[in-house]
Amino acid sequence: MYSLACILISVISNILTFSPSDTEWTAPGVEVEELARIDLLAYGESMYRPVNRNGSTHLACQAFFVEREDGIKWRVDIVYRDKVVMLEQDSDLVEFYPGFSDCRYAIFSPNGRYVMVGAEVGTEETPECVYTLIDLEEETSIRFQRTFSRAKEPVFWVSTDGSVAMLAHARRWGGTVTSDIAEAPDTLLLYNADLIQVGYHVTPVSTPHVRRSDDGKTMVLMEWGGELIGLDSTGSELWRRHDSSYDGEDSQFYGIRLSGDGSLYLISRRSGVHACDARTGDYLYSVEGFELNSSLSVSYEGLHWAAVYQQPYGVDAFDYIDVEYLMTWNDYANSRSISEINFDGRISIKAGFGQIRNVFDNGTKCISNPASPGSDFRYFYLLSAEDKLIWQTPIGLEAEIEFSGNLSPRWWQDGEPNASCLVSDGVYSVAYMDGNEVIVSKISITQ
Repeated sequence: MYSLACILISVISNILTFSPSDTEWTAPGVEVEELARIDLLAYGESMYRPVNRNGSTHLACQAFFVEREDGIKWRVDIVYRDKVVMLEQDSDLVEFYPGFSDCRYAIFSPNGRYVMVGAEVGTEETPECVYTLIDLEEETSIRFQRTFSRAKEPVFWVSTDGSVAMLAHARRWGGTVTSDIAEAPDTLLLYNADLIQVGYHVTPVSTPHVRRSDDGKTMVLMEWGGELIGLDSTGSELWRRHDSSYDGEDSQFYGIRLSGDGSLYLISRRSGVHACDARTGDYLYSVEGFELNSSLSVSYEGLHWAAVYQQPYGVDAFDYIDVEYLMTWNDYANSRSISEINFDGRISIKAGFGQIRNVFDNGTKCISNPASPGSDFRYFYLLSAEDKLIWQTPIGLEAEIEFSGNLSPRWWQDGEPNASCLVSDGVYSVAYMDGNEVIVSKISITQ
């Protein structure tokens, strides 16, 4: 699938401009059909209300698209104070009570079938957290036989088959996995869907970057110092190599991404992206010449990936021009395109970097941007493989909900309920927030 010889790079200059509008926008020849509106406040009570955020409802929630015998269906999982609700297109509502009266956290599998729910126990002086793995299709659960102090919250990954990986002595903090003990080793523990331990891997340093394929069969770790390790579902090493670029003067490193099928991983660096085979660890190619990669996403089969970035204009390495660029890499043609993102006031660049929510294997991208500085509402829009705008959400309502319970390690993708999928050639399904509702729509390119 990948060719190391004669990589052709073509730079295409596209300007993406939009006129200010409060309404939904679609390109000519594009039809939008609303499939559902799901009011997240209608099915249960808030998880908790911190003293400093009394006006908000706190939930854990994620949207999904799942393949059934009669086609692709939308699914929305919601974790409330004392129960988990699963809503699915053309199916009855599932309501499951895990036995907790104070649910706080949730990590969802990529297909929404499984959810690991955490609840507060203990006392105010010595708070502790326990977890239960719930199968929402079978409506069963298994209690995780460990209790964690708040200082040692685990980081979980839950796969499509219900198997689980866990960093035992780390926690997520503001989008970054950190350790409670500086420079201490950590342990990656691996469990099957019955929560029986099947393997482990000890890292010599704290807080390794960990990415896991959707089915849990492939994991890639990058430890501080540039050591890269590939693991199977039992924690056995598939390969190990050192990223020599980490040793240079420009050794700033932003993280890694792994394709959903576990075939390709990307190393995000200050000056570009390195692509490698996740099954062998072999280096494939680099794409250099851009700076401050602020968002990176790869398609399920690793055939396309995209990054949002800026370039410096001054002596200070962190002094950047106020223009964002979208770079898309096409592994079919071994080529890239670069588009200047100029939203003409409709989507404010100053509100923060765009997040690439999804890249499809045909090159189409789903991206979001804050509507304005400090705004919780995000515009969602679809760009074609040629970086042409297909569809964009309208200016929506500010939500009364905070998704503080969403503790997915894929924080850049799963921080709020959103999903998108390629149904068939020219047909997409999307789910996004508008006020307190999840909107599900089908977008069809008819010409």
